[in-house]
Amino acid sequence: MLLEKRFQECTHNSSYTARRNMTNDIVVFESCHNILFSGDDNELFNENITPINKKKSLKNYEDLISVDRIMENEKRKNELICEEILEKLGSYNPYSLFIMISMAILWALAAMNLMISAFIVDLTYANTSSNNIIDTFQLIEDKSYLVNMFSSSFMFGSVIGGIVIPIFADYFGRKTNVGWCTFILGAAGCGIAFVNKYYHVLILRFIQGVAFHGTIATNWVLSYESVSIKIRSFSALIFGVIWVVGYCVIAPLAYYFTDWRDFCFFTALPTLIFSFIVFATIPESLGFLIYKKRMDDIKKWLKYNKKFSKFFGKKNFIDIDNLINSISNNTNESRIEDTEKLSIIRKVANFFTTKKILFLNLIIFAFVWTTDTVIYYALSFFSTNLSGNMYINYVLSGLVECPSYLVVPFFLDYFGRKGLTFIMHFIASIALFLGLIIGQDQHIIYLLIWLTGKFCISCTFTSIFVYGSEIFPTSYRNVLLGFCAVISRFGGIIAPFSKSLDVLWPKASIALFASIALLAALLSLILPETGKIKTFIRKKK
Repeated sequence: MLLEKRFQECTHNSSYTARRNMTNDIVVFESCHNILFSGDDNELFNENITPINKKKSLKNYEDLISVDRIMENEKRKNELICEEILEKLGSYNPYSLFIMISMAILWALAAMNLMISAFIVDLTYANTSSNNIIDTFQLIEDKSYLVNMFSSSFMFGSVIGGIVIPIFADYFGRKTNVGWCTFILGAAGCGIAFVNKYYHVLILRFIQGVAFHGTIATNWVLSYESVSIKIRSFSALIFGVIWVVGYCVIAPLAYYFTDWRDFCFFTALPTLIFSFIVFATIPESLGFLIYKKRMDDIKKWLKYNKKFSKFFGKKNFIDIDNLINSISNNTNESRIEDTEKLSIIRKVANFFTTKKILFLNLIIFAFVWTTDTVIYYALSFFSTNLSGNMYINYVLSGLVECPSYLVVPFFLDYFGRKGLTFIMHFIASIALFLGLIIGQDQHIIYLLIWLTGKFCISCTFTSIFVYGSEIFPTSYRNVLLGFCAVISRFGGIIAPFSKSLDVLWPKASIALFASIALLAALLSLILPETGKIKTFIRKKK
């Protein structure tokens, strides 16, 4: 009866929107008022509320709820103002579209800097190169393990970047963060071509990894906070397709540049050049300016928007002065920041002491996310090791991602979040287990098996952000999703080394991928379903 009452309240009081938390880079699809999926009174998790038999516990719990309400109300008010302004400016406002496309291009550049590992450390590519990194630094025999550090150092940097960069983005702003991360990513990549010590190469790759987060997550936030709600779901498709473009363009570059130094330099140079374009043309996100209540900058943003729109022929503009005036200037920002820090500490303490089922969900979800990271990067990096043309194999492994961006929204509604997670991991495990039976001598069949696994993992990678945003209650969402994201990046660190298992048995690595995919599928059955509830609410409305 209680859940049914919640359904009725939700369908009567809430509107279904997509929004982004200010301190997190995950798109959150949820009810405006979070009636079903909110806070500590969430019956879907069947958890006990914080014990109140002691006055101290009661005071802490009431303080925590009070802090959450202050922050959520303030953030939501700012978000609604921003969304209304962007809606009045128009869904296809040229200025917003320019920002979105510019930030999407950064995904292609980021993919180029990441995926050079697929060729740089590949033995087949090294044997056909005029100058390869293995011979340059004598990475043979007892030093052969250092070859994979070229990829792992980048991924380790992304772990650090995933922790540090969002803090800088919330403090200094999205544009500053994106601009400097783009510059560092490009400059460090170009610098690799000129160093003469391998540990210098690894340090520069680590620095690239730290900056990588700013060009793959913070730029998404900047775009998200600068376009209307109607365009946000479409932008996910644009970003995904442009990522694949950057992923695939590495193949012709690797074919043309046979010297590894030239290859590194010319894949990073466009990123370095684009950083100056970011500093010169991209504004701060409107959402961030409203959140910080920088009134002069908000007016400048709207002024440039008007000039840009006039250039493309727009003549009629809606008056939004009343919305600008509604932005409160009386909020005590320091108080919110202090209470937010205190709230996080209490959330973590309360989580580990009272939320046992949520803790189980956290462990399972972190494992599933890590599994997807390991398999995705392994199938991407090692696609050049398959029999046949290494360049064609690599491009196909990138192109197979495109359909996932198109079909996942339909799969999520049809199978549900839990159903899609189970089915895709299960199919991936079956495909990879077939790879143990079918040898690479049957090139076409083996390639199809490989691509099937890559497609399934791409689907789960695409859907995992939606599922993760719904599976955790609002009051813990930022902390728990951030934890899962950081843990999953360790999967990216070990992925390049997984191929070393083939020394023990030629098919050991693919057996490992198949096994963990199957385990992830089975463990996902323990997770709660959130999609069917969301679908029910939409149909009820």
